[in-house]
Amino acid sequence: MEQGPGGGRRADAVVGRADAARVREELGDLLFSIVNVARLLDIDAEDTLRQAADKFTRRFKDVEAEMRAQGRSVSDASLEDLDRSWERVKEREAAARAAVRLEVEPDRGTGDVR
Repeated sequence: MEQGPGGGRRADAVVGRADAARVREELGDLLFSIVNVARLLDIDAEDTLRQAADKFTRRFKDVEAEMRAQGRSVSDASLEDLDRSWERVKEREAAARAAVRLEVEPDRGTGDVR
C-alpha cells in the first residue's frame, strides 16, 4: 500500500502483524480524527454514523433480497457476487435519487415543477 493521509503504510504494517491491541489503538486514533474533522465542519458525527448505519442496513437488505430472487443466500454467495450485488443496489439508489430530483426540479423556462 502506498503512503496515504494518516499513514497508510503504518496501518498496513500493524494489520499485517495481526496485533489486535495495536490495531484497536490505530482504529481509535482514526475514529478520533474523523470525529474531530466532523466537529470542525459543524457536523454531528453521531448522527452521521447513524445515517451511515441505516444506509448500510437498507442496502444489505436489498442485497439479501436480490440473492433470494436468484435462489441463493448471502452466506452461499462469493465475495465477488456480493460486491456486484452491492454495486447494483447503489446504482439503483442513485437512479432513484436522480429521478426524484428531476421530478421536483423547476422547468427553467416557465418556473413550473415537472
